[in-house]
Amino acid sequence: MDLNISTPGLIFPSISFLLIAYSNRFLAIAQLIRDLKNKFSEKKETILIKQIKNLRYRLKLIRWMQGVAVFGMLLALLSIMTLYLEYMSLGNIFFILSAISVTTSLSIALVEIMFSGRALDLDLEDIQDHLKEKKKYL
Repeated sequence: MDLNISTPGLIFPSISFLLIAYSNRFLAIAQLIRDLKNKFSEKKETILIKQIKNLRYRLKLIRWMQGVAVFGMLLALLSIMTLYLEYMSLGNIFFILSAISVTTSLSIALVEIMFSGRALDLDLEDIQDHLKEKKKYL
C-alpha cells in the first residue's frame, strides 16, 4: 500500500503537542529539583534524597521521550520528502519508523507517569511516618 504524501504530515501536529507537553513536564521537574535542592541544603532528610533520585530518573526519561519524539518527527519529514520524490517504498518505511518512534516516546511517557506517582507515594509515606512518630509521644 502506498501512502499519500499528506499522511506522514498528520504526525507533525501530534509530535508538536507531545514536545510541548514533555517540555512542560521537564520545566516543572526542574523547578521541583531547585526547590528540593534548597530544602536539602537546609535540612538533610532521607525523604529528600529519595525524591531527588526519583526526579533524576524522571528527567532522564523525559530527555529520552523528547529525543525519540524529535527523531520520529525527522523520520516523518524524510517520509514526506521521499514520497514527494516518488520513492514510495522508502517513504513507507520512514513513515512506519516514525510511527514506531512516536509509540516508543509515548511508552516512555507512560513509565515517567508511573514514576511521577511514585514521587507522590514518597510524600505520603513521609506524612504517615511523621503521624506515627507523633502518636508515640502522645
